[in-house]
Amino acid sequence: MAAFTLSLPVTRKRLLLTRAAVAIVEAFVIALLSCLLIPLFSPMNGYQYPLAQSFAFGFLLAVGGLVFVCFSLLLSSLFEGEYTAFVLGICAIATAFFAFKARSIHRWSIFDMMSGAKHIDPNTYLLRTLPWAGLSISLLISFLLLSTSIEITRSHNF
Repeated sequence: MAAFTLSLPVTRKRLLLTRAAVAIVEAFVIALLSCLLIPLFSPMNGYQYPLAQSFAFGFLLAVGGLVFVCFSLLLSSLFEGEYTAFVLGICAIATAFFAFKARSIHRWSIFDMMSGAKHIDPNTYLLRTLPWAGLSISLLISFLLLSTSIEITRSHNF
């Protein structure tokens, strides 16, 4: 399959960017669709959940998740095995999850940024503001991971 793909008249950068675009769109669709289920099913329990809040949480989940999407693209650029990147990615994410539980670095937790934990009103459980600094850092890290994977893919000699 790799030989066929590399024989196509496109650059490696374009192949990786196409793969990245599909993964990013999928991540946004999954994040936003899953967050739409809460306002859809909340009337069944006698509650009314604001659609705007649901979109805000979906946006946090999607933008924070871009770090993981781009990290997985980087791992798949580094390792050739079919499951190697997946296993290493799961191990790295689990390690990061438990490492961010440490008090000294907990304030930098991407998982708290994705859930909006520090920006939720304790009385209404709704977002007061969006964590713009965290979102910006997440986008910057995602861009750096994607750029690194592009450079690694360009330099491969197949």
